Amino acid sequence: MAIEFLNLSLSTQFSLAVGYLAYIIAYPGVRHRQNARDAIFTILTFSSTTIVIATVLDAITSYIGIESAGSAFGNHLFKFSYFFFSAIAILLLACLLRWRRRAISWDDDIASAWLALLNEVGRPKTQVGQCFVQLVNGRVLCLKDRRNFDEEIWEGLYLSPDGAVIMAVEEEEPALETKLEKTDIRENVIDSEWGTLLTYVPAERIERVEIRIKQTN
Repeated sequence: MAIEFLNLSLSTQFSLAVGYLAYIIAYPGVRHRQNARDAIFTILTFSSTTIVIATVLDAITSYIGIESAGSAFGNHLFKFSYFFFSAIAILLLACLLRWRRRAISWDDDIASAWLALLNEVGRPKTQVGQCFVQLVNGRVLCLKDRRNFDEEIWEGLYLSPDGAVIMAVEEEEPALETKLEKTDIRENVIDSEWGTLLTYVPAERIERVEIRIKQTN
């Protein structure tokens, strides 16, 4: 990937660098909520706009007859100045977008333990086998064998960046102080006709999440 980037033209490399810098400035504190596709297209939008502005400046100066007097190197340097001015414009735009989000702190970009877990779960060689979600009322929702849901949506488990959990609940255990209650074993979580029964648990209802995870070859 690094070699392919270096093989690009200098103007393209410069535009991509400006696009990434503008993205960093404009979206502090919210980047961890964006997926890779959103980040890439946002960077490309900033980069493409940089190229467009430079092209327009080049066309305007050519139309009115402004040219660099000097060597070929001087001409290239004169042309590259268009990208410099367009980069300033893009970074000013990024600062404006940052100012509109001035209530969001840079500290919001610091990865939490939950986000670190999400990143790990999202890796191709990482496998989640079980998940236990303890609610604030003490009850525990159990996904005891995720292999049963290999062919189902999200393989029976989705961990949201906002702390919520969507899961296929195979069992629901009572709170410790009410152990006289029986564990609720749910039947027909997977139904060939109606599909998979998923339970949404908002973050404010969750006391603790336990996940059994392993690396695969």
